[in-house]
Amino acid sequence: MIIDKFFIYNWKITILYETTCDDIDYIMKTLMDINCPKYYIERALDNLEECKLNSGLTYSNSKLRSSVIIINKTSSFS
Repeated sequence: MIIDKFFIYNWKITILYETTCDDIDYIMKTLMDINCPKYYIERALDNLEECKLNSGLTYSNSKLRSSVIIINKTSSFS
């Protein structure tokens, strides 16, 4: 997994690239850190446990001005 964190106009963005099933704990913690609701965390966990390639998810908390972007591994890299 590659982790990139930066700010754009006082908005914190965390991008997790090339994630795999082995990264689920870190991804869940990252979503919890921006107060992602339990419902969305459960949906994200269901999605991530399938270990599908070519998928991802995004969650933003406007009150905290934070976003998490998760990009799973791809089946082809070009």
